Amino acid sequence: MNSSASAHDGGHAAPATAAAAAELGGSHHDDEFYSLTMLLVFLLATWVIGKAAMKVKIPSLLGEMVVGMVLGPNLLDVVPFPDALVLVGEVGLLLLVLEAGLEVDLQLLKRIGVRGLIVAVVGSMLPLGLGVGIAMGIQKMEVMEALAVGASLSPTSMAIALNILKVGKSLQTPSGQLIIAAAVIDDVIALILLSELKALQGTPSALAIATPIISSIAFIAGIGGFAIFAMPRIMKRVENKSETFITLCVFGMFTLSIGLMNATYYGQSSFLLGAFLAGMVFCTLPQIKEVWHSQVKRIETWMLRLFFSTTIAFKVPVRDLWDPKVLTFTAALLIPLLGKMVTGVFAPRPLTKISFCIIGFAMSAWGEFAFVVANTSLELGIMSQETFASVVLAVLISAIVSPWALSLTLLFSRKQKEILQYQVEMGVRKRRGARHAYLEVDICCLNRWGLIDGLISTLSRLDLSVCDFTVTSIENFSVMRLYVW
Repeated sequence: MNSSASAHDGGHAAPATAAAAAELGGSHHDDEFYSLTMLLVFLLATWVIGKAAMKVKIPSLLGEMVVGMVLGPNLLDVVPFPDALVLVGEVGLLLLVLEAGLEVDLQLLKRIGVRGLIVAVVGSMLPLGLGVGIAMGIQKMEVMEALAVGASLSPTSMAIALNILKVGKSLQTPSGQLIIAAAVIDDVIALILLSELKALQGTPSALAIATPIISSIAFIAGIGGFAIFAMPRIMKRVENKSETFITLCVFGMFTLSIGLMNATYYGQSSFLLGAFLAGMVFCTLPQIKEVWHSQVKRIETWMLRLFFSTTIAFKVPVRDLWDPKVLTFTAALLIPLLGKMVTGVFAPRPLTKISFCIIGFAMSAWGEFAFVVANTSLELGIMSQETFASVVLAVLISAIVSPWALSLTLLFSRKQKEILQYQVEMGVRKRRGARHAYLEVDICCLNRWGLIDGLISTLSRLDLSVCDFTVTSIENFSVMRLYVW
């Protein structure tokens, strides 16, 4: 009887177990399908909202961050595998820094000369000082957190400025060239500040403070010197730059970036500086840039979308953004923008209101590296969640206002040039025997340090006014076209 009952029970147990297993399997597949669906929704929303932001003349990173903040863990929490997405975003950041090094124009830096260095240093140190003063004065922060706030407000977004200058057809003007040169140097300063923040953790000593600076300068001098002096000579000796050779160079660049990232990291500098310098080594090889834009750029763009929508956005305390303390501190953090605007006084001579505003508004756009410094400070425990929220809001406001202001200034500048050209032509028509309204001057010369400043000074001494000025590079030569009257 017991045996029969047991057999009877066993007969029912097997189907029950099978049913349970089937249910678990179905649940597993349902979870996978849900995760896949929500991941696709998140990626699509990030792309669509980013594109929509660009349509209204707002940087796409703003739309991408909004998607991450809404769908991310601090609000709706519907994005699957957040840790994996954050890691992919970090790779996007590395590609961005590597590209920044690859896109360095050594001839441009040489042409601009010391003026670019001055704009970069002033445009970094003034906001840094103002940010530290505001953080300590208004929020009564400790020195370390105040330094993190100031360092976050120090970098200029080269990507935003570059895009607006391209659209405004001002990239090849003296002001445009100065902005790009200063932004490159500005990025290097931001990387040094980042390494300094890491060194100041705990109880900093004089050696701990000095080591990152000395290490960064040594890497920049050593690797940068190789990129400027040795690499071009090596490339000249290679007569046949075949597709295989370029592919090997691309592989070498990525391998070098991994090596330099480890070297700079263990050398107490920023590993991002290592990625930047690896790209800079190959900046004189245009074929690598072509490969980058044709094969890597789209991958980088998507990874950067994830950087802004996950790595940064997931850490923003969305529910605290509207806290009066956060909003008040955000408003105060916009004051350091004045430190960026001051750089307008170093615009190419003769200084005008328009050239002052072009330089000032372009340099006042905070962006990618501002988020990088703030995010690193948060991860290191230097910056609190509330402070991080205020810094993010201030950077986002800057990323909206500054491009609009720069676009309007460039539009006004073009209108002023058209009016000036019309006035000159009408004035010429009234004078008998006059055949020319202005002179078109084409100059091709060997590039040298401070070339543009020297040329503008010479024209000024000759009492010539420059209506328009464009400049490009061909190997070691500068090709300039000027309209003077």
